[in-house]
Amino acid sequence: MHLIIDTNGSDISQVMKSINVSYANYFNKTYRRCGHLFQDRFKSEVVDNDRYLTELTRYIHLNPVRAKIVSKPGNYEWSSYQVYVGLEKDLSQLVDAALVLELFSSSYSKARQEYIRYVNRDGDAVYDEDGSPRVPIHFPDLENEYYPDIYDEKKVEELIEEIANRSKLCKDDLVQKNAIHMDIRNKAILEVRKVSNLSMKKIGQLFGGLSESAVSKIINSSR
Repeated sequence: MHLIIDTNGSDISQVMKSINVSYANYFNKTYRRCGHLFQDRFKSEVVDNDRYLTELTRYIHLNPVRAKIVSKPGNYEWSSYQVYVGLEKDLSQLVDAALVLELFSSSYSKARQEYIRYVNRDGDAVYDEDGSPRVPIHFPDLENEYYPDIYDEKKVEELIEEIANRSKLCKDDLVQKNAIHMDIRNKAILEVRKVSNLSMKKIGQLFGGLSESAVSKIINSSR
C-alpha cells in the first residue's frame, strides 16, 4: 500500500498507527480473525518538491498496471486516480487532487486532461532498487510546459521585492504571516508559484511561515 500524506505538522507515526489499527480492526472483524495484520514498520520519505510529488502520484497510480492487476490505472477500484481525472467524486474528502492538478493548469478540466496524458506517457522515470521513484532525469514534452525556470530561492526573494516595489511597499510588508496588505501578498504568492519550482512549504516559509494548507487555499481561491 502506498499513501501520499500531508501531515500538516502532525506526527506521521501517530497518523500511520491510527490507520493501521483502524484497518486491522475492520479486517479482523470482517474475516473473523484475530492477531496482528501488519508485520514490519511502515517506511516513509519526505516529498519536498513538486516535481517529485507529481512523479510519485504517477508511480502510485501505475502500480496496479505494473502488477498486471488491471490494464489501465482507471480500472483499479482502490485507486485515487479516478478522483484525480474526474471519473469519481471524493465522497470521503480525503484526496486533495488539486494539490497536484494545479501544477498542470489553473483550469480543472484542462489539468485533468494533461494529468491523464502525463500518467500514461512513455516513462523516463528513474527508480531505485526497491522500486521507489527518484526524480526523473527530464520529463519528455513537459519540461518547459509545467516546470518554470526560477529555481533559485534568492531570485524568488528578488521577485517578491520587485512586486513590493510595484505596489510602493517594502518587501517586509509582504513577507509577514499577518500582512496588512493581504491582497497584494496573495498576488505575490500566486506570481511566485507561477514562475518558480518552489514547494508550497518553501513558499509559505518565504511569506512569514504560512502553512502549506494556507498557501494552497490562496492559490485555489484564484481559480
